[in-house]
Amino acid sequence: MRNKNCVILLSIFVLSSFPISVYSTEYAEGVFSGEVKYKCKNDRPRSQKEYDSALKSAKVQAIRNWAAKGSASGSVNFLKFEEEILSNPDKYLLNTEIMQKCNKKSFRLLVSGQIDVNRIRLLGKTNEKPVARRKKTKMVAVFVARKASNVKVFDDKVTKIDSNSNFTEGSEATSFSGSSATSEGYSSQKNVTQSGGSTEIKSDIIKWDVFESQKVAAAVKQQFSSYGFRVADPDSMPGQIERYNDDPETKKYLDPNLFNLEQFISDYSSADGLSSKTSGNAKKALSYLNIPVFVFGTLDVGKKSIDPKTGKVMVNATVTATVQYFYDDDWWWETIASVEPKQYSGLGIDEMSAETNALIRAAKAASNEIVQQLNAAGIN
Repeated sequence: MRNKNCVILLSIFVLSSFPISVYSTEYAEGVFSGEVKYKCKNDRPRSQKEYDSALKSAKVQAIRNWAAKGSASGSVNFLKFEEEILSNPDKYLLNTEIMQKCNKKSFRLLVSGQIDVNRIRLLGKTNEKPVARRKKTKMVAVFVARKASNVKVFDDKVTKIDSNSNFTEGSEATSFSGSSATSEGYSSQKNVTQSGGSTEIKSDIIKWDVFESQKVAAAVKQQFSSYGFRVADPDSMPGQIERYNDDPETKKYLDPNLFNLEQFISDYSSADGLSSKTSGNAKKALSYLNIPVFVFGTLDVGKKSIDPKTGKVMVNATVTATVQYFYDDDWWWETIASVEPKQYSGLGIDEMSAETNALIRAAKAASNEIVQQLNAAGIN
């Protein structure tokens, strides 16, 4: 093999089966394949420089492919620091495993590793001004966890319409006999029935058992705080309003119950969104308190099952979230980010632990996606 020209086939897989940081629970697979002709020796290119160059190119393309599969907001943030990331691929592609094999004139190189998503996401923070010289954005985040307690299923309502039409047909027969003729008339009747109608489909009515999860609240606060936001506890809002009322410079009294968690729970127990009254009162309080970011959503817990691979209890949690931002120049609230319904699984030795793991995993994933969308909009 000393003088043979070899074809190098590069295939890169970014593993997604192991957690890579406490900030992220979503992983994607990156795949790259290509061919390069090099002289081969001992199952690798003869030139170390050529081998190192091929390996680095493969790692770079693996990271590119991972970024391309992410959300639009994540791609925007990646592009801001693409040069820095790709110039040092070993900082962001961790725990790499390399397998190589020479088969005639084809040299195969297989590289697998883990993308350090957290390191990439935090790049934006390293280029910001020092904390002492910048004003962090204030935020309140409310995630309500709930389970379906009663589901009322409606059958499709079918309305049928029948109509009858009558048709009469006549005919005449004439016969001749010698010099005389006779004529007889015949008639018949058809009844035609036409059917039609419409079908009305009504959505099922779901009643929810809503509960507060301190672990979920802690996980959400940790995520947003880690990215530089000033996160206020939702249950502290009445006290915040009281302090606002005690400030002689505000010159306006606000009802401490404008931001009412009990009303959030009540709304989410029978609907997928907040009522206009609950939402309006909460945003009124936040606007006067100069808290411009309002995050709210639900974490819907499914039924338990047994994971066939581990034998542990498994519970799924579906997260949905909306983010509204207050523009103080015209006192206007606008939806600037959202998380579409997405399901996450949690395992545990019992239903409670599996449920908790699913909720925390879903809450962290939603928080991370929201941060990327906010950063892409220039809010941090």
